[in-house]
Amino acid sequence: MLTSDPKRLSVFGIDLHSRTRRRVAVVLTYLGYLAAIIAIGTAFDGKGHPWIEYASMAVLTAIVTTRGLFRNNGPVKRTDEPNRTGAFKDQVILRNLYDWSKYHCGDAFAALTREQQHHILLKYKVGNYLFPKNDRYNPDKLDERELTERNRASTRALQLLTTWFAYMSGMMIAHEANHTPHQDLPSLFMEMTLAAATLPKAIILWTEPDPREALEPDELSTFEPIAH
Repeated sequence: MLTSDPKRLSVFGIDLHSRTRRRVAVVLTYLGYLAAIIAIGTAFDGKGHPWIEYASMAVLTAIVTTRGLFRNNGPVKRTDEPNRTGAFKDQVILRNLYDWSKYHCGDAFAALTREQQHHILLKYKVGNYLFPKNDRYNPDKLDERELTERNRASTRALQLLTTWFAYMSGMMIAHEANHTPHQDLPSLFMEMTLAAATLPKAIILWTEPDPREALEPDELSTFEPIAH
């Protein structure tokens, strides 16, 4: 489920091939979001500007959901096929040896025969190149393993969200019964919105191994960023 594009496996200049780095990035992203939500709530507490507070939280949630670690076409592949239009809708970009192997032979470079590897190496060019789509290689389409990983991550995210919703409902009922203050509802709803939108990707980032571990040395070099 991780992209094969080294540029997309980088966020703010940080290489995220390593699972440890990805886990640290997930934790820091969520902690930073929670800290910002608390800061917004504190800044507007008792100021009489609920709509500004809500709008600030909504903008923050949208930024974290659509930019950086959890963005579409980021470290994690899209789980849906984008509806492309225009001149490039029927084309794919080949960026590295893995892409060339999948496009021309339908398999990763390491899985090819010596003759096929030799054939690919003769064709391969450093850089990004547009080719017409074919049945062997469509980077927007998930394979069986990726579909399984997507479904597993979505199921796990749903289980975690259900547990969280039940816990928060119980906590709010307890606070109401004891006449004690509970968490502000707008901030809670924003946190739930972020979790629902990003948890599947967070689980994939947390669990997927380093994509370089299964590669041969020839393929490994293609994960290095290409300077233009």
